[in-house]
Amino acid sequence: MRTFIYFSSFKSNIDKFGVFEGSRTLFLNMYKSETIASIHQDIQTLRDDHLKGKLKSFFISDTPHMTISKTTGKKMLYESLQHFQKNGHSEQIQVNHLTLVSRSKYKTWDWEHEIKLA
Repeated sequence: MRTFIYFSSFKSNIDKFGVFEGSRTLFLNMYKSETIASIHQDIQTLRDDHLKGKLKSFFISDTPHMTISKTTGKKMLYESLQHFQKNGHSEQIQVNHLTLVSRSKYKTWDWEHEIKLA
């Protein structure tokens, strides 16, 4: 079994907007640093070791991101994307927590859990 690393807060660059069309979600891209890749791997390992078969689904996005909004349709999604792309946004942020969210397919989030980083 893999030993999990204790994660401290870290800096991350955010840049460019994107969409998850299936869930009609507008998001801001985060640079996939070594820290984010390690966190991603640990979450996958936790799922595989402790949750496989116990949940109907447990999707882990391969795209590090900050959710901006969920829209009511594709037209609104792509109009929002155009608006945000036109204005642009890029900065370095301090990441001091992670948020796990849960939702039924095609529904809004109904559960969240915050993991604080030192």
